[in-house]
Amino acid sequence: MAETKNYRVIYHLGQGVEAVQIVEAGSPKEAACGLDKKEMKDFLGENDTHFQFRMEEVKMVSVKEE
Repeated sequence: MAETKNYRVIYHLGQGVEAVQIVEAGSPKEAACGLDKKEMKDFLGENDTHFQFRMEEVKMVSVKEE
């Protein structure tokens, strides 16, 4: 079984606005899965910030290992 790590997935929404989600996954590619444009993201991020947006609003996604 592959070792999982925590990854910080950053959704860049434009004009300096970012939504950050911590995801446990086996690789950065796996952490960034589910990027279908029609998908709605809805999660509680750091500092209990609630994020809700459609993937079509996202300009770029970056992934960093925690």
